[in-house]
Amino acid sequence: MKSLIITITILAWVGMIVGIVALAADEGTVAATVTAQQISIVVTPGSVAYGSVALGATDDTIATAEPQWAENNGNAAADFNIKGSNSASWSIITGVPSGEDYRHRFATDSGAWIALDTSYVDFFDDVAENATQGFDLEILISTGTAITAEQNVNVWLQAVTP
Repeated sequence: MKSLIITITILAWVGMIVGIVALAADEGTVAATVTAQQISIVVTPGSVAYGSVALGATDDTIATAEPQWAENNGNAAADFNIKGSNSASWSIITGVPSGEDYRHRFATDSGAWIALDTSYVDFFDDVAENATQGFDLEILISTGTAITAEQNVNVWLQAVTP
């Protein structure tokens, strides 16, 4: 009987200690929020009408009063890249065109014309959200083309994470 009383006493003490330890727990909270990053670019007006350009001649958006504007409409800073494209009949080149090819260049506020090809190149760095960057385009038509039908000579812009 004595061992039964000792066992009950020990169990009672253990129960009180465990109960006290269990009651000693507490919780804290970390308030956390997140916004998904959106990288986006909008170009306005987004089109250029060079019209009819003589063989071997250039035209640009300064002369046609059609500057282009690239806006970061995402929710974070972005880098902008730019590239040209081949048309259905002409290939874009960075030098002086002489056959079934043409040259497309861009200029920013620096005023220096930079030739485009079919690979993206750095255009503007670390453009803040809602910020707008202006640029101009220039085309040079080959002296040796036999293709005189209208060509789509698109320019592509891309926004990427800095």
